Amino acid sequence: MTESDQKPPYPSSPAQIEIEAASAFDPATAGTALAIGADCLERLAESFESSARRWQLVVFPAMFAFIILAVYGFYLIYSLTTDVTFLANSVDRNLTFISAQMEQMSTDLDHVSADLRSVAVNMDGMSRNIEAISTNVATLEPILVNMSSMTDSMRTMTVNTNRMSGDMTHLNRSIGRPMSFMNDFLPW
Repeated sequence: MTESDQKPPYPSSPAQIEIEAASAFDPATAGTALAIGADCLERLAESFESSARRWQLVVFPAMFAFIILAVYGFYLIYSLTTDVTFLANSVDRNLTFISAQMEQMSTDLDHVSADLRSVAVNMDGMSRNIEAISTNVATLEPILVNMSSMTDSMRTMTVNTNRMSGDMTHLNRSIGRPMSFMNDFLPW
């Protein structure tokens, strides 16, 4: 066998396909070929119908589940947009309120600043007064020395008064008994 005797596995041109098809057609076997072809088509249709029934068992529930999930997804998106709208409105109201409060705080801070200025002025006055007091305390030092000597004199007077009290108690005891004896004899 040579290479030219071998048929290529696939026809190389459309003309060659027509030639092979015409030579392969035999009118005697054409009826059985049609019967075989019809039988094949019938088996193909039956297998397609059974396959379609099997696919129906899978596809219809899947479509139903997809529809349920799509409706649920729509509900989730709807509720999310409702919540975001509520949140945006709430934030807008709160920002308006905060803005008004910030203006009030700004006014209050201006008042606080003015009050702090007056406190600074008062503190300056107080420091001047404290300086004056410290100079006056320096002039009070002789008075403090005199006060110290007065304290010592008061201490001495207290000690002497205490001694006088003790002496009076002793005198009372010494004279009290004889006088009480004499009082019993006197009529008054």
